[in-house]
Amino acid sequence: MTETTAKTTSLKADDGHEIAVSIYEPGTLAIGIIQILHGLGEHAARYRRFATAAAGRGFVVCTHNHRGHGSTSEHPGFFAAENGWQRLVGDALLVQERVCTSYPELPVTLLGHSMGSYIAQHFAMNHGPRLSALVLSGSTWPSRAQVLVARLLRTIVSLRHTQHAHSPL
Repeated sequence: MTETTAKTTSLKADDGHEIAVSIYEPGTLAIGIIQILHGLGEHAARYRRFATAAAGRGFVVCTHNHRGHGSTSEHPGFFAAENGWQRLVGDALLVQERVCTSYPELPVTLLGHSMGSYIAQHFAMNHGPRLSALVLSGSTWPSRAQVLVARLLRTIVSLRHTQHAHSPL
């Protein structure tokens, strides 16, 4: 297995947001695509070792930093002023479309960890036919009560802080 390095590129979302993308390509004939969606407070580079190993076994692997994540994030944890969650899912679709343009015949596996698993679930519900497999790591499906408590906490925190503030909670 040879060492694989990522090709980096940048994509522009429809709202002007720059998406930093890393693509790991195999040195041999590609057998599939793995798209990784990282967790909250993480960044795409955390998955470098896995991506390198998977590319060494014939997979094209793509990762990107979610809005509010990675070294180029101006406002850590902040997705967007409006429709932030939908923009995360839209960014994942844009990245996947870019990679699939180069490899249209390959099956796509979407791997989401923690918060990325929730983005992956939302993606699969809206774009399921694009996927051959879905892998969820560190994931749950929250109960209605958990969602209500989370929304209440979000509302309380947002009343105390501006949308770009870092909440101690």
